[in-house]
Parts: sequence; C-alpha cells; structure tokens
Amino acid sequence: MRRPLLGVLVLFFAWLQGLAQTTTVSGKVTDEKGVAVAGATITEKGTRNATTSLDDGTFTIKVKPKARLLISYIGFETFEAEAKAGLNISMTPAAQALSDVVVTGVGVATSRKKVPIDVASVSAKDFAPSVTTNIEQALDGQVAGANIQQTSGTPGANFNITLRGVNSLDGTNPLIMVDGVEMDNINNIDPSVVDHIEVVKGAAGGMLYGAQGANGVIQIFTKKGSLNGKMTINFNSKVSVDHILTGKHPILSTHHHFVTDANNNLLDASGNPVVMDPTGVWSDPQVPIATAPANAFLTNTKTYNLPIYNHLEQGFRQALTFTNTLSITGGSQNSDYAITGSTLNQQDVLSNAFSRTNLTVNLGLHPFKGFTFRTITQGVAGYQNLLNANRFNLLTAYNFIDFDWKDSTGHFPMKTNNSSNGLNSLSENQWHHQNHQSLELFQTFDFNYKFPRFFELDIKYGLDYNGDDYTSYFQNQTNSLQFAKYDIYWGPSSAGALTDEWTKYFNQNGLYSGFFRTDFEKDFHSNLPITTTTEVAYDYRKYTERQYYSEGIGLPTYPPPSISNATTKTAGDYYQESITYGLLANQTIDWGNLFGISGGVRSDYGSAFGAAYKAATFPRGTIYFRPSEIMPSQQSWLPDWKVRAAYGAAGIQPNPYDRQITFSSPTLGNGVALALQSQNTNDSLKLATNYEL
Repeated sequence: MRRPLLGVLVLFFAWLQGLAQTTTVSGKVTDEKGVAVAGATITEKGTRNATTSLDDGTFTIKVKPKARLLISYIGFETFEAEAKAGLNISMTPAAQALSDVVVTGVGVATSRKKVPIDVASVSAKDFAPSVTTNIEQALDGQVAGANIQQTSGTPGANFNITLRGVNSLDGTNPLIMVDGVEMDNINNIDPSVVDHIEVVKGAAGGMLYGAQGANGVIQIFTKKGSLNGKMTINFNSKVSVDHILTGKHPILSTHHHFVTDANNNLLDASGNPVVMDPTGVWSDPQVPIATAPANAFLTNTKTYNLPIYNHLEQGFRQALTFTNTLSITGGSQNSDYAITGSTLNQQDVLSNAFSRTNLTVNLGLHPFKGFTFRTITQGVAGYQNLLNANRFNLLTAYNFIDFDWKDSTGHFPMKTNNSSNGLNSLSENQWHHQNHQSLELFQTFDFNYKFPRFFELDIKYGLDYNGDDYTSYFQNQTNSLQFAKYDIYWGPSSAGALTDEWTKYFNQNGLYSGFFRTDFEKDFHSNLPITTTTEVAYDYRKYTERQYYSEGIGLPTYPPPSISNATTKTAGDYYQESITYGLLANQTIDWGNLFGISGGVRSDYGSAFGAAYKAATFPRGTIYFRPSEIMPSQQSWLPDWKVRAAYGAAGIQPNPYDRQITFSSPTLGNGVALALQSQNTNDSLKLATNYEL
C-alpha cells in the first residue's frame, strides 16, 4: 500500500515541478503602422508549441522559462523575441511584400517562392508619379512580355492588351478581375484605389478561369482599411500639361516654288494672282511644269508676299489634365473601411474633353473570429465630346491659308482651297455636337469563413452594370455659305442628322469555393513538413447586352433638334445573352519550401459552345523545386532560385450566337424580310483552347 502511494506522490510533485517550469506569455502583434495583425503565428523556438494572434492582434502562449518566440506572418519579416510578459511586437514588412504573395492563377494566397507558373505583380507604388488616368497606362512597361497599346490618342480611348502573343482571331484582351470578380471595363477603374495588380500570362494559370482564361488574366486588388486603424484622410491633386512635340528643327516651310509674276504675286493656272473668295476658299497657285529643263532642280527658294500662318499652332492646343482624390480609411475592432472619391478632367491637344468621376466604398465586417463579410461598391460616371481628330488637311494646306478666319456668319470654312475636297476639321465643332455619357455600377459581395481547423468557405458574387447614352447631332447646313456654292457639309446630309443610342451591359459573376487545408506538423504533430490544399469551386457567369438606336435625317433649320421632325427616320434594337458555368477541382501538396506539386481539372458548360450541354474540360499540372533551400552556402551570391514546370489548357469564348442559326433583317420593298446568314453554323461548336507547357 505504501509503494503505490509513494508513486502517486512522485507523479504529483513531478506535475507541480512541470507547472513551475512553464510560464504564460501574452502580448500583441501589430504592423509597422500600429495596426493589429490577426492570424500571425507565434511559435516557441525549437518546438512545435505554437498559437496564433486573435483579430485584435493579442495572443497567449505557455512556454518554458527563458524560451524565445518566433513571430511570422505572410508579407512580413519573421520576428524573434525573448518570451516575457507584455510583449508588443511590431512587424516589419518584407522587402518585396506585395510581390512575395500571389493569388491569381494559383487559387489561394501563396508565397512567390512556391509559385510554379508565370505571374507578374505590380504594386501601386510602381505607378508613374505623374498623372495616371487609367490602369492600362499604369501597367505599360511594367510587365515583361505584355503589349499594351491605346487605340488612339484621344482621352478615354480603349487599350488593346496582349499578354504573350495572339491566341485567337476573336481578340487578345485578357480576362479582367477585381478582387476575385470579373469586371467588364478596366478603363473605368480609378488607379488611386488600387493596392496591387497580378498578371497571369499563360494557360497553366488561366486554367483556373476555364473558358475565359486563355488570353491571360489581370487581377486588380483594391485598397482596404485596417482593423483598429485610426481614421486617416488623404487628399491628392495632380495636374499635367500636354503639347505636341515639334523637335528642334523647323517643320513648317517659309518659302515656296510656285509660279509668280514680276511683283512676286502667286499666280493661279489662269495667270491671275491667287485670291480668297467670300466663303474662305482660295484659288490654287500654279506649279511649274516639272518636265521643263529649267525646273529639273527646282527648290523652295521664293518668299511669300502673302501673310503665312503656323498651322500647328492653329490646329493644336496645350492640353491640361487634372486629377483630385480624397480618401478616408480606418477601422474599429470589428470592421474596416476605405472610401475614395476622385475626379478626372482631361483635355487633348485637339480641343476634345473627357471627364470621369469615381466613388469607391470598401467595407469589411468581422463580427466573430474567422468570419469576414466584405462589400465593395464602385460607381463611375463619365462624359466625353470627342470629335474628329484628323488634322491632315490642315497640316498639308497652303501656308497662306488662315484657319482662324471666319466668314460673315461667324463660321470657319469647311473647304479651304479649290483643288481640295477635304474638310477643315476645325469647323466641325460649329456644325457637329456629341454628348456621350456613361454610368457604371460595380458591386461585389464576399463571405468568407475560416473554420478553427482545416476548412474554409468563400462566396463571391459580383454585379457589373454599364449604361451608355450617346447622342450625335449634325446641324442643318443648307444655309451655310459654302454649301450654297460648293455643296459641302458635315455629316450624312446637308439637311442635318440626329442619332440617339442607348446601350446597357449587365454581367453577373458568382464564385463559390471550398478549401481543405492540412499542416502535418501543426495538425498531426508529425515531423513531416507537408502542407496540402484542396480546392473545389463552382463558377457562374452571365452576360447580357441590349441596345436601342434611332436616327433622323433631314432636320429643320431651327432648334431644338428632334427625330420626330426628321424627313427620314430609322430605328432598331439589339440583344444578346450568354451563360457559362464551370466546376473546378485542384490539389496542391508542398514539402516545406523545398518542392511542391499541384494538379487539377476544370469543366465548363456554355450557351455559346458545345450545344450548351457538352463540357469543355481543361487539365493542369505543375511542379517546382528550390535547390537554394538545401544549398545555404550559395545564398550569398544567389539568394533564391528554383526550377519549375507547368502544363495547362484554357479556353477562349466564342461570340454568343456563333453556334446557332440567326437571321438578318434586310429591307424588301416597303417591308422587312428575314434572311439566313451566308455562313453556316455548328451547333456543337467546340471551344477554342490554348495550351501551355
């Protein structure tokens, strides 16, 4: 009886001694701005004893006396500290924090060391310090292999983006994502709300986006507030000045070679001095006969005896661009917010104007541990009056023509000399008026719940509405001086024309994802440094477009213009719709930071391909190996390097009705007929697919 009692006492005192050999340490983890860092890992050095910080950054852990703690979090340098009560840990951002973590093309936040595909990251800090009016301009020159070209130099003009060659005859523009949801018009995003951008250029990464990913993916991540962050108000204003480049050498001729009389007067073909008529049209100077021996080496050596004008100064102006941005960010213990309003007013050197107003509200709610609800609302209102930018006729005109001259009715001449039928573009503003207004509402919802262990659920849903209202009005020009004499005018008819168009785009995108993660060391107390991530997702996309238009030709000479008062009236409408949905399964396995493999498959169904019920399936497989993990002696001259390989396939969407029989509606007599298209369709049309190895 005494021996068992003695054994119990020994165990009891050993337990008390064990308690005496551990101590409880509490503290708080913050970033460099003092904002709480939730989810940071606090590990007792040399052991598997670990915990994570709460939403407010606090933590509690029991450790041995004189132990040291390692505090780590993605995007920050690992911090080491002595285990003692009341620790306040201020984390330092990693040298390349933004580019060290990748989401696009890999599905989940992944250290760049482990990324096996071609993904480029661009931070907002890398944007040009001058006025940046759109995302494409900010990306230009930042991504290797990306070709970004604006379709014209007018303000607000669209861009063509090619991320690794031409993959399709239907276009090269990549899929645009904003915080995980598809957006139609990247040109409308205010660069000031962007935190960073990720660009996937190959099908191995594009496979995660199935039938939309073959031309690559550009994903934009917007700025967020921070938990327990103080309210911060920032105001930024920029101005830029644009003007044409003329170089150091004169490009306007001040001499001529035309035929002149004894008084140096320019002579026309009849031998009379050139003159301008009351409408502003000049007679043409006579050109010497080129075949005459005396003119074999003819040069511009004669001076004008008429005033000459600088057509560059008359045709182009100095243009100003203004941007003003006001942002408010902060957060409480259970919420964060970022509110940004901005205005852009942009001119061009051709007397056109473009304006855009953006309002963005990014709100995150964290009601309990592990759950986050985020809503992002972007409203964009645009206006432009872009007209003819052609200055060719002006720059090739005779130097003695004054383009600032106006006739007795106060109008610029449309025609400036007898031999030219080209219109003077400076006169267009007096006869042609455009009003182009647009409104975009982009709304995303994100529900995310991280279970205490293993599981994570994420639901994203986005709505993208675009309304475009366009009016083009050519005044009745039958009373103009030049129409009466030369029958010249702007627009489809001298009697004027009025066109109204209204177009609505409405896109929906839902992404429903589940993740199962394991960490063998933390979850199963194993010595194997294996981590796994299993992703299963359902992706739904619906696109609709509707357009109404009407046109009236032959308007009264008096205002206001009205299509109902037009001599000839036409009208029409247009509608299209397409739906795509897909299923994704992807598995990733990593052995520490040394190597990893992943593989997955996605099957998409679409109304535009495969007879609407035949799936297009895209496989994917990747592998990487980082020898630098096991070769520390080389880290001084080659800190990090890896070998990677990837194979994948992704699709390119056809047009909504490419597989279906559609009818055109030509005019037949006084009525309208239905006619088959000249090209046959294929109900089982396959999706165009791009492969990468």
